[in-house]
Amino acid sequence: MAVTIIGFNDPLAGSNSNLMGTQPSGLNDSGEVVGTYQSSDGIYHGFLYNSNDNTFTTLNDPLATGNFGTQATGINDVGQVVGVYQGAGEVLYGADSSSQCIIE
Repeated sequence: MAVTIIGFNDPLAGSNSNLMGTQPSGLNDSGEVVGTYQSSDGIYHGFLYNSNDNTFTTLNDPLATGNFGTQATGINDVGQVVGVYQGAGEVLYGADSSSQCIIE
């Protein structure tokens, strides 16, 4: 089986060398990739990348606050995305497998 490795960067990721850039963390059988990017203001955002049409979709939980923002950590073959976000009072939600938020 041949493996193709591609490089990609979310177009909204900051370009400052002190920033994380784009970090993938999950892949499904349909070629969808999820992960996290850090924007130029230092805030983390989740993303969904569709390799079939080369598009990025930003995933932000509406309750996310602070620089931690939203981070997408996995995707299943149905397309359900799980991740974590920082809410009010700097509390992390979805930080373990029993409480991950699902973004559909």
